[in-house]
Formats: sequence, structure tokens, C-alpha cells
Amino acid sequence: MTSYLSATSPSSRIKKRRPAVIAAFCVGWLVCAIGLTITAFDGFIFLIFLPFTSAIISGLFVGLALLVGLVLRIPIVARLWNGTSLWAIIVAGLSLFGLAFGLFLAITQDGRAPESGGEIHSFTRLWLIGGYLLLLVAVTHWPIEQKRAS
Repeated sequence: MTSYLSATSPSSRIKKRRPAVIAAFCVGWLVCAIGLTITAFDGFIFLIFLPFTSAIISGLFVGLALLVGLVLRIPIVARLWNGTSLWAIIVAGLSLFGLAFGLFLAITQDGRAPESGGEIHSFTRLWLIGGYLLLLVAVTHWPIEQKRAS
């Protein structure tokens, strides 16, 4: 007879979750690199630091996504989230859609360009951080099919 704890040891959960964490880091790096290139491109020096900056930001947000995902361990929420991957697909898809087309959806704020002092329209910072975090939570905690003992 196996106990509940031995069947779901922390090391086995980490091994099962590792590919999703790596995938979330890669998705986060790509989204961050594209976003920084579109909004903050400033020449050759920028391209040198872009991979490192994107890796640092992605790593921090994947760590935050792991912490936020603790909510998904609550039994009721876990049953809903892990029952189907549809929830993860919806959250990731809406996040990507919002990050890609947010300017057209008027998720913007008015501001001033630091160099010229002219008026600019940019994403709402709350939406950028929240949408990016939701995308990484969905990928990091993608439902993994559990093998049932027969």
C-alpha cells in the first residue's frame, strides 16, 4: 500500500512540471524580446543587451507565475483547471491577443515622450504586466495528464 505522500512527492511534481516551466521561459523570452524590439529599439547596442534583458525579465516573471500558480493547488480550482486544457488555452490565447492587439482595443494610456516631449499613446502598464503574467501562468501551469494506476 502506497501512501498519498509517496505517490506525489515534491521531486516527482517538479520533474513533471519542468518541461512546462522551460516552455514558459522560452515563450516569455520571445514575447519580451518582440515587445522590447517593437517599443524600445535604439540601435546596435540595444540588440547586444536584448537577449540578456529578455532572459532576466522572463525568469523573474516565470518565478512569479510559479508563485501565482499556488492558487491552482486549491482543490476546487485544481479540479477545474486540471480537468481540461481548455482553460489554459483560453487564458493564453486571450493574453496573447490582448498583448498583440491591445493598441487597437484601446487598452492605452496617454503620456509624453521623454525625448521630444510630444504626446504618445502606449499600453497601460497594468495590462502589460498582467497580460504577460497571465500568459506565463497559463503556460507554466499547463494541465499535465495524470497517469492512473491500473
